[in-house]
Amino acid sequence: MLVEDEFVVLLSLEDLLKSLGCEVVATTQDAGEALGLVRSLRPDFVFMDLRLGESDAVAATRAITTETEARVIVVTAYAEAQTQAVKEAGASRVLTKPVQERQLAEAIAGLTDSPTAPSRQGSAAPLPSCPLPSWDAGRASHSDGGARRRRTQQAGR
Repeated sequence: MLVEDEFVVLLSLEDLLKSLGCEVVATTQDAGEALGLVRSLRPDFVFMDLRLGESDAVAATRAITTETEARVIVVTAYAEAQTQAVKEAGASRVLTKPVQERQLAEAIAGLTDSPTAPSRQGSAAPLPSCPLPSWDAGRASHSDGGARRRRTQQAGR
């Protein structure tokens, strides 16, 4: 799922995730709407901008990580000091714009480093499908090569 208020950035992130083999099923520009979509669509990952106009990305991150199994990866142009609140709210990762394909792949892989991911209740849940590329000496190779799988959803479409 993608939560981003800048249309060009949203399209770029969507293209990058699709190039990694991820399923992007919904987008939204509003953090409040994101929570409802996460509840109904149950994505594994939510890629959310830190600044969303009048929306509160920190409160949305806290609600998403408290109420659901989704992992929030914040994508922002802001400095480290400005991202502390979203980290405290439960964001799994913070990526700095402009985001590159390799950064996304590494963030997803870093959150899916075992064949099963522990749920918030402590039980193991199988990973959904999202083939991740292999990286060879800094060059992208889009062969699956048995990489862990993960699905991401995009809210709002």
